Amino acid sequence: MATYTTEIASDKLVSDNPIHQRLLKAYIAAKPWISGNLLEIGCGEGRGVETLLPLADSYVGLDKIGEVIADLQKKFPGVDFRQAVIPPFQGFEDESFDTIVSFQVIEHIQNDRLFLQEIYRMLKSGGKAIISTPNNTHTLSRNPWHIREYVPQQLIDLSAGIFDKVEAKGIGGNE
Repeated sequence: MATYTTEIASDKLVSDNPIHQRLLKAYIAAKPWISGNLLEIGCGEGRGVETLLPLADSYVGLDKIGEVIADLQKKFPGVDFRQAVIPPFQGFEDESFDTIVSFQVIEHIQNDRLFLQEIYRMLKSGGKAIISTPNNTHTLSRNPWHIREYVPQQLIDLSAGIFDKVEAKGIGGNE
């Protein structure tokens, strides 16, 4: 029995389906901006690998749970998956990636400023970081795994102090 200190939402459990769909939608929404060398921070069980991998020249997936990384390495041989507890992002050069995605991760990170600074450091000039997090004004309950939840302007302001350009978009659901 593995015990994780993070959220894992399954696409196999009916009770997890709303969470799974919210997470999956971020990958679908990000597709137009994926290019070049891609880093996914918090790849989890690989929900988005099949969606993003064909759009990138290379893909590196990071997650803190070693067992999850081992399973992904078996499922996707030849794809670069690495276990890491971040930030900082050790072993990654400055300006290494054209695109960095991180969906539903920043709310779990104690030092969110360092997290974003490290993403900026690893981005090539002109690169894109695509980050999603629950909108505090639209969540039904507080998640015990979250260090914080943001209202949109909080994340915009934090990001604007680090990145050259920030665009805020939303991901909505249906009934």
